[in-house]
Amino acid sequence: MSCEPGTYTNLAEAATSCMNCDAGCYSSTPNATSAVTCLVCEAGKASSTFGATSESTCTTCSSGVSSDDRSHSVCRLGSGAILPTSQLQDGTSVRIRVSVNGRDLNCNDGTCEDDGTDISPTFDSEGVVEGRVEVKPSGETAWGAIHYWWWGDADALVACRQLGNKLGYATFSGTHLIYSNTLERSGEIWWRYVECSGSEESLESCSKSTTTSTSHYRDIGITCKFATPSATSSTTCLACGPGSYPANPLPSCTKCEAGHYSSTPSAASSSTCLECGAGKSTSNSTGSCSCTDCEPGTYSTYEASASCTACVRSRKRRGFFMFDIRDIL
Repeated sequence: MSCEPGTYTNLAEAATSCMNCDAGCYSSTPNATSAVTCLVCEAGKASSTFGATSESTCTTCSSGVSSDDRSHSVCRLGSGAILPTSQLQDGTSVRIRVSVNGRDLNCNDGTCEDDGTDISPTFDSEGVVEGRVEVKPSGETAWGAIHYWWWGDADALVACRQLGNKLGYATFSGTHLIYSNTLERSGEIWWRYVECSGSEESLESCSKSTTTSTSHYRDIGITCKFATPSATSSTTCLACGPGSYPANPLPSCTKCEAGHYSSTPSAASSSTCLECGAGKSTSNSTGSCSCTDCEPGTYSTYEASASCTACVRSRKRRGFFMFDIRDIL
């Protein structure tokens, strides 16, 4: 059996298909016969790609995070992280703002009073801050808003990372706030159609367009979760790659059971492990990031099937028919 780089076959187990190198590993060796050819990313780098063929997929962890524990494929803080509790400071090119009276919703319907004064938000007990996001593009002196078109979680994560890196925080997560949950203010609107992949270090690196709009009704916001790296937080990674979720005790990951899959990186619980549909399986593998179709001559009539069952030849006529023992019990 020939396998492409990034995959291997296990001759010791008489494997009949090629398996991908795990996330956090890579292999440029064709026709590999064991997982030994899958090399791990060096400490301080990580890769969430399964079946990677080059070391270039291992990207350097941003400030405050590490990947010294090479069983993990995503950079994240260790258990020694300290959650900030003070007021968030402004970055040099991105900041978060809330109303001074604590109301984060716009007040067009007249049900709340807002004097128009903004301040930076204060961290909650989980290290979370949220509010309207404002940017100061290179060469500009004024802060301005971002229009909501195309704004999503990947863009919010980059904005949080940019702010966290500047202020010395490591970023756990970043999600977007819809404009109805964001302050409406006057002033500049610098960008619209912002589109990030989620891996960028700053919004400046993302695709975007300028705008001449003066309507602030659809200004957007972000929710960020930060932590302060400690002396012990740089030695382990807590996040798990696709096909797994955090185990107890941390830091370790548990693979999704056979018949289940997860394409979600940095999963928070086993709820991200989804059942394979009928006609699919994980070929008895755990920790799968996807399900594969049953091969011709095999079938699975139930969801969450770990493997496909061989069809039984009928004695009465040519061909195959399918049944599952659970159908006749």
